[in-house]
Amino acid sequence: ENQAAMNSSCGGGVSGEQKTTYPIGVDILDLADVDALLMRLGFSSNELGIHIDTRCANKYVGGEEEGIARLEQFVCKGLATYKQTRDGFLGEDFSSKLSPWMACGCISPRTVYWRVARFEDEEGETLDTYWLTFELKWRDFFRFFGAKHGNKIFLRGGPVNSRATWSQDPELFDRWCRGETGVPFVDANMRELRLTGFMSNRGRQCVASFLTQDLKLDWRLGAQWFEHMLLDHDVCSNYGNWVCAAGVGIR
Repeated sequence: ENQAAMNSSCGGGVSGEQKTTYPIGVDILDLADVDALLMRLGFSSNELGIHIDTRCANKYVGGEEEGIARLEQFVCKGLATYKQTRDGFLGEDFSSKLSPWMACGCISPRTVYWRVARFEDEEGETLDTYWLTFELKWRDFFRFFGAKHGNKIFLRGGPVNSRATWSQDPELFDRWCRGETGVPFVDANMRELRLTGFMSNRGRQCVASFLTQDLKLDWRLGAQWFEHMLLDHDVCSNYGNWVCAAGVGIR
C-alpha cells in the first residue's frame, strides 16, 4: 500500500463535527469518576470490581468522541486490508470493532458509511471498502428481518415455526458459557467473551453452530447468554443471527 497516499485520508476526522452542547437543566454525568457514576446507575460494589481483561486488544471507552476516534484509527490502520483480515479472531485492527459504539448509539451507521465514502473519494473504491459497507447492510437486513417477523425471532420455533426439539441441559450449557467444553477453539472464543465482552464475528458464528448443531442445546439459551455478555449487544442482529444458526430463521 502507498502509505503516503493514504495519509491524506487519515486524521481528518468526520466532516461537520461540532462540540456537543446541552440544554439548560440537563443533568450532565461526570465521566471522570466511573465508579461513582456506576453506583449512581445502580451497580453494586461487587459489580464495580468486574473489569475487562487487560489482554483485550481494544480499549472500549464509551461516548461519541471515542467512537469517532476508533473509526479514524481503523480507517488509517485496517480499512485498506479489511477483506483479507475480516474473518480474523484476535488483534486490534483486523475488523472495525465499531459495534459497541454503534449498539449504544454513540456513532451511527451513516457516520461510518460517509467516512468510508470519503476514503473512497480520495483513495479509490476497493473490495475492502465494499465489504465494510456490506456489513452495514447486513445490520440493516436484520432490522428489517426483526420488523417482518416480530416476536417470532424470540420463540423456540423461530420465524419458520420449526417443531425441532432442543435440550436445556444446564450442566452442558454452563460448560459452554465458561469455555469448558473440551473443544479448544470453542472454549477460547467463549472465554474471550466472558473476560472481555467481545468476540469476533466468525467466532460468534462458530460457537453458535456448536451449541445448536453439536450440543443440540436450545438456541435461545445461547442468544440470552450473548445478550447478557456482549458489549455490543443488538437485539435484531443477535437474535437474527441465532435463529439462522439454529436453522429456524429462513426456509
